[in-house]
Amino acid sequence: MQQLLPSRENNNNRNPLQNSANNLLLGQKVFEIAEKEYQQKLNINFSNYAYVLFIDGDNQRAYLLQRDMQGRYRHVKIINSDNNEVEFFKISSALLGFSPIKINGTTPTGFFVASAKRAEGALVNVGNSVGTTKETRSMWSLYLPLYGKEAENKGTNTRSIGLHGSSLFKSVMRQKPESHGCIRFFATNTGVPKSVLSEEAKIEDLVRYLTDERIPVFIYVSNPNGVNKNVRASSSYLPSISTEIVQKANQLLEQEKRNKIVPKPKDKENIPVQNPEFLN
Repeated sequence: MQQLLPSRENNNNRNPLQNSANNLLLGQKVFEIAEKEYQQKLNINFSNYAYVLFIDGDNQRAYLLQRDMQGRYRHVKIINSDNNEVEFFKISSALLGFSPIKINGTTPTGFFVASAKRAEGALVNVGNSVGTTKETRSMWSLYLPLYGKEAENKGTNTRSIGLHGSSLFKSVMRQKPESHGCIRFFATNTGVPKSVLSEEAKIEDLVRYLTDERIPVFIYVSNPNGVNKNVRASSSYLPSISTEIVQKANQLLEQEKRNKIVPKPKDKENIPVQNPEFLN
């Protein structure tokens, strides 16, 4: 078993915090089901990894989950390089929304493995490999390419889709979808003020938790229009295997909710009342 780093413990726009909590529970259950039933289909042996990454597209957050000995996944707080606890990574996904298939400018969904091998050592000038946009010309950051594991999202690495920092970090601060398809994170050497970085989780912090060269990633969105009203994405926004797993996860969560024992309120204590006949 690999050595673990220490850990300490939008569809409903009216209550985004509740929506985020529900999505996190869903993500934990999704990984448990995938490990038990789908790892052969997905060609991922989840038990080899201490950590997985759940990316919540609805709320523009990424959560680090840790696998325990029973195969359950629990949310862990990230300890950043300034030794501060952070609940999640702020992110920015594609301006044009989500799609499992190859639609340029969209963020792919479903199961992936992110390779941390290219994140070792020197920083990567992503602009050398993915074009000459304003972002890539000015961006120097760690870059973790995503390798799709489902029929509909295979080949994402050939589109140069990955996890990386960006000099256009204000989109990450606002947690607003503005990328060209990748998932943007905070990172050092991208112009982010130190006062901001000290309180946030960065792409470098994610890499610190990886004792392997790879990490399983699940990118989820419940509605491609949920984060951008002007989104242009496919109506089928999760790959088929992911759709099956999410449906099972939702069913199990509903069943667990129904089976949850709600304690009955305690009866008021019966205080004996003296019989007035015996009072003198």
